[in-house]
Amino acid sequence: FAPDVVYKDINVSIHTKEMKIQPALKQVGKIYSFEPSTVPFNGWAMISLRYPQGDCNPHKLGLYELMGEKSWRFVDQELDTLNRTVGGKVRYLSIYALFEDTLPPKVSKVSISSGKRIKGGKPRITAVVKDDLSGIGSDQDILIEIDGEWMIPEYDPEKKILSTRSILPLTLGKHLLTIWVKDRAGNETKIEREFFVVGK
Repeated sequence: FAPDVVYKDINVSIHTKEMKIQPALKQVGKIYSFEPSTVPFNGWAMISLRYPQGDCNPHKLGLYELMGEKSWRFVDQELDTLNRTVGGKVRYLSIYALFEDTLPPKVSKVSISSGKRIKGGKPRITAVVKDDLSGIGSDQDILIEIDGEWMIPEYDPEKKILSTRSILPLTLGKHLLTIWVKDRAGNETKIEREFFVVGK
């Protein structure tokens, strides 16, 4: 805790918590409950959990908070390899655990399929981009190109919709769409689609 973060004196208790984790999640270490969870802070406090040696890739670890009964929210991934901890800043106490994210983001429902023939040189391109654990950090973790030319990505994290539109009209003929996405743990997905622009 930084000075003056708490409004009044509090007794903080920390204990381990037993609960079932979804099979797709790789829990590292134990789950910890920090109390009292009902006291907001006047600033940030740091939560750091230690990970076991040799059982995981520390660079893929993140600190997560339990939301509801089963859902986990990514907090941060401040890695200290010397002390073998991963932590993050929080505004209140809650239930926290470390998870290892080795799964790349999923890119689906791309509006342009391979071999598609499009009329008009400014197609709107959309795709669904999801990541089930650490999530997509920002638009900077998404790259869309047509024939190697950068396109402006617009990503709605609530709806998981990625969209863009070509600024300049595309020439008639074959083009290559590339979508590259990286999650907060550094896992990457890249897809490519060849399509054709045809005349009216």
